[in-house]
Amino acid sequence: TIANSLKQNKFTSKFVLGDSQYKVFTQQALDFIYEGIQCKGLLDLVVVDTVNNLLYPIDLKTTSTSLNFWVDMLMKHRYDFQAAFYTEALRQTDLSLYGEGLTVDSIQNFRFIVESQKFPGSPLIYQLSDHLMSVGKTGGTYLGRDYEGFHQAIERLKWHSSNDLWEYTREDYENHGIRIV
Repeated sequence: TIANSLKQNKFTSKFVLGDSQYKVFTQQALDFIYEGIQCKGLLDLVVVDTVNNLLYPIDLKTTSTSLNFWVDMLMKHRYDFQAAFYTEALRQTDLSLYGEGLTVDSIQNFRFIVESQKFPGSPLIYQLSDHLMSVGKTGGTYLGRDYEGFHQAIERLKWHSSNDLWEYTREDYENHGIRIV
């Protein structure tokens, strides 16, 4: 039911199936190096708008709630983090694999195509704002709450690796096991 909804919907079908304007690449493995760390990801869809020479990174999601609540799920599961991470991977990818003339400027902000498991039939496309893409990469405030981005996660990984300390957070080690609340 969900697959048919995505394939038949007037908003999502071109991004899932492709058409004369949109060329769809599925299950795109992305390997890249960020800040000296080998990274990889698996992007559901890369869609190329061949008319406007734009590239859309897209991931498919389902939710057990109404789509009206999906932005809450986006932040709860840190999909902004995923979006920024995959976009960074695309920036380091040979974009000629997807067509002639594509540049880093061709990469559009990440999109999630989301369908409700409980109320299928009206999927929506959620495109992340520049601000939320930035929060996903370098951290920041969104809806009054502070978040770290994947850049900070890589920095934490590097710190833990170089110190071979894994039982506590970096801050716990640096504060000698004391947390001020």
